[in-house]
Amino acid sequence: MASVPTSSPFSAPAAPPPPIVVLLAMSNLPFDTVSRPLLINTDLPPRSLKRDRTPAIPLRSRDRTPAVPPRTLRFNPVARATSSPLSSATPSFVDGPETPRATPAPAEAAGSAALIPRPLGAQLTLKSCSESIAGTDLNSLKVRIKALVTEILDTSAPYTRQAPEALRKVEAKILEEFPFLHRYEGRWPIQVLVTARLKYYKR
Repeated sequence: MASVPTSSPFSAPAAPPPPIVVLLAMSNLPFDTVSRPLLINTDLPPRSLKRDRTPAIPLRSRDRTPAVPPRTLRFNPVARATSSPLSSATPSFVDGPETPRATPAPAEAAGSAALIPRPLGAQLTLKSCSESIAGTDLNSLKVRIKALVTEILDTSAPYTRQAPEALRKVEAKILEEFPFLHRYEGRWPIQVLVTARLKYYKR
């Protein structure tokens, strides 16, 4: 009678178990947590995860107001140098000299703010003079400027080519007869009227 081969689970080769299974089966692995602590315990000290706060003034628990008013706290004087005769003096809270008050501005500076401003750019025209000067004064001013320009200035040259001494002489004589022109910034009506009269002669 022929023999029938029997199959045994131990006869076939089996693969070795994974390494993790072998390590879990070993219960006698040495591990010293005292001499070799975990990395988290080394990098992060126990107090690093806590928030320490020490208030300068003790606070109450509910309304968070100072338990001791700040004015009743003990004064801690700053250390002074021993070489000075004032070093042994007790610090005091005596008020120092009063701060001097600001002196009022001079009359000229205060009056300069009330001057009639000079028109800018293309607004500096005869129309601006007629709008700011009364009719009678403007007519008298034009007549006097016409006479002074003919007498002192060079009627063949524009305003920018005139001699500065001659222009100052004309301005001084006009201000003597028309003192209200001091209210204008830089006495600009004189320049406007003199320039217009010189342009009229060049036509």
